[in-house]
Amino acid sequence: MQRSPIDFYIAECIGADPDEMSAERLEEWQLAEIRRLLSYLGRSRFYRERLAGIDPEEIRTAEDFRKLPVTSEKDLAGHENDFLCMNPGDVARMVTVPTTGTTGGSKRLAFSMNDLAKSLDFIRVAYTTFMHEGDRMMVMMSGGTPGSIGDVVKNSMAKMGVETYIYGPISDLEDAYGAVRDWKPDVITGIPVQIAALARYSEIHGPISVREVLLSADDVPDSICRRLKDAWGARTFRHYGMTELCIAGGCECCADMGYHIRSCDHYFEVLDPDEEGYGEIAVTTFRHEAMPLLRYRTGDFGRIDRSVCGCGSRLPRLIGPRGRLSNSLVFGQKRLFIRDIEEVVFSDPAVVDFECELEAGESEVKALITLRHLAGDLPDIQAVKRRIEDLIPVENTEIYITEEETAGFGKVYNSKKKLRVRRSR
Repeated sequence: MQRSPIDFYIAECIGADPDEMSAERLEEWQLAEIRRLLSYLGRSRFYRERLAGIDPEEIRTAEDFRKLPVTSEKDLAGHENDFLCMNPGDVARMVTVPTTGTTGGSKRLAFSMNDLAKSLDFIRVAYTTFMHEGDRMMVMMSGGTPGSIGDVVKNSMAKMGVETYIYGPISDLEDAYGAVRDWKPDVITGIPVQIAALARYSEIHGPISVREVLLSADDVPDSICRRLKDAWGARTFRHYGMTELCIAGGCECCADMGYHIRSCDHYFEVLDPDEEGYGEIAVTTFRHEAMPLLRYRTGDFGRIDRSVCGCGSRLPRLIGPRGRLSNSLVFGQKRLFIRDIEEVVFSDPAVVDFECELEAGESEVKALITLRHLAGDLPDIQAVKRRIEDLIPVENTEIYITEEETAGFGKVYNSKKKLRVRRSR
């Protein structure tokens, strides 16, 4: 099996022999970069106050590092200028995204030209896991503006001799199906739910050939990967990223044993891990110039795997994430994520989209679920209901499932699935 090309990229960045590179060697280099970052953060008003009295040279081990204060989006939202480490006029791109809380606020992230260039380089390297010179790739995600996902991917692929067509997010499945059938891409990059719906559409209206699919922008349940394998015979890869990482964070290899992460620019850790090692993922963007973040709480729930990957890599990998903590519900010792429900719902091949709302009391739960399907392609509602009942560890559970027909997605489609929760009294 081909070793992840990300390994060789990281080795080059840290000046190590790929065959002699280890997790220990990588962490030693990262800690040196973090000491440099702590000095650099003196340019930020926020961190200058937050880190007052901390000597960067005292951060010699991972244990030392974990004594540093964490940062959250609550610190960031509305105070972006306090985080800047460069003159606002030198910022190459500023991105505004919603916060994950319930206040409806937003946060703004700034990136320099070097930040953007590093992200482009990583995406190009990660895509060589499955892309080859002369391939054709269709990007079914946003891409009409500079710095958008489609634009970043297209610029990265141009250096590989890959022809890229930015189709954009799917709104009309018939139109998307025709575009794929006519353009015949080797690889599709897209939003999980939308690509799963396209695969089902093609099973009904006629086969299309796609060699590989990269899924990003939301959780990717295994049931969707299985659907793409069954419908197209396509191998599926998952990408982990977020705006705070300048889009690119990690990518799976052929071994399907977790994300090979962008360790040459980011330091990942897990806060307060449970017995299985799962906890909230925090990241330090130690080589970002415009707005580096120190121990930033991502809100994602996952773990770090330090075993040897099936591809031969000995570097840490990110497992999961299972989902966002803000998009989950706790029952005693068990936490239910929207991804758990996605696994069940998309196991029914007729489901192309869904909505879920939970009303939770002390000892009872009411689930309201809408399953969306193509015309004449009805899901097995009772089977879905039984599987969801098995997910919820509450004796008094009422599940109400309705179905409705759809032909696509809204023009403005929020790709991230939400678990709407109401607490009953």
